[in-house]
Amino acid sequence: MGKLWTATVAGVLVFVVTSFVFYGLLMVDQFAVWEAAVARPEPILWPGLLGMVLLIFTMSYMYPLGYTGGDPLAEGARFGLMVGAILTAVILIHYSVYQLELGGIIADIVFNVALLAVVGAVIGKIYGDGGAPSGA
Repeated sequence: MGKLWTATVAGVLVFVVTSFVFYGLLMVDQFAVWEAAVARPEPILWPGLLGMVLLIFTMSYMYPLGYTGGDPLAEGARFGLMVGAILTAVILIHYSVYQLELGGIIADIVFNVALLAVVGAVIGKIYGDGGAPSGA
């Protein structure tokens, strides 16, 4: 398995497990309150999982294209923070249109930006000192 697929699988595992702990265990009751007016009674899991895989695959593909040197963990975390900034912009756009609870939006942003920094660091660690994606 090339670095692209290894980074994708590792990143997805970190993303899924951490998201489950945060949303499914630690914050489940609070998000139920915040999302009461807009959440589905039962979530449709496959689009969310597909979105996670697509996000992490794209991050894993893009990371080595912009790597210019330096500590791979730090560079990966910085890359993850930039992806988090893009995600934050999308969340804020949705907040401007939909009647979402501000507390939930802020919690979502903080959690996901931190998580994407960790995922970026994992991707950076797997790629090491760079190199083009392999296994694509």
